[in-house]
Amino acid sequence: MIIAQGGLHSGWSLYVKDGKPKFAYNYLGAVTTISSEDESLPAGPVTVGYDFAYDGGKPGSGGTGTLLINGKKVATGRIERTIPFIFGVETADVGLDLYTPVTPDYKKGDNKFTGTINKVTIELKRMSGADEQAAKGADEESDAIDADED
Repeated sequence: MIIAQGGLHSGWSLYVKDGKPKFAYNYLGAVTTISSEDESLPAGPVTVGYDFAYDGGKPGSGGTGTLLINGKKVATGRIERTIPFIFGVETADVGLDLYTPVTPDYKKGDNKFTGTINKVTIELKRMSGADEQAAKGADEESDAIDADED
């Protein structure tokens, strides 16, 4: 495990299995996995990357995920839908997915990274103006629904 957020019902994880990087996205129990088929991690220091290109529009829209090894694209895949707001109560973990696994590809307590993780960087890219407006509108709609339930 390199990094995981969420768990069994929703979340994502970036990990290495059989020497190959993988990214799993769990949308309410439906897991999409993007995996390097041909490229294994080379010996020595390595940079494993994941980039998500969001389709835009309303929260929960999909996008395309890309795995990279030392900056070279090694796999790409489609994630149809994303969790629009929060992943639940499970923590973000580095080096080990502590609670329920995001994917059945690994088990709880049996997913510790065996190498050295020097740094994990998460870079948030700025949303386009239209996407920012859609997100703001969805948030306002959610607030209105909450007020109606009281």
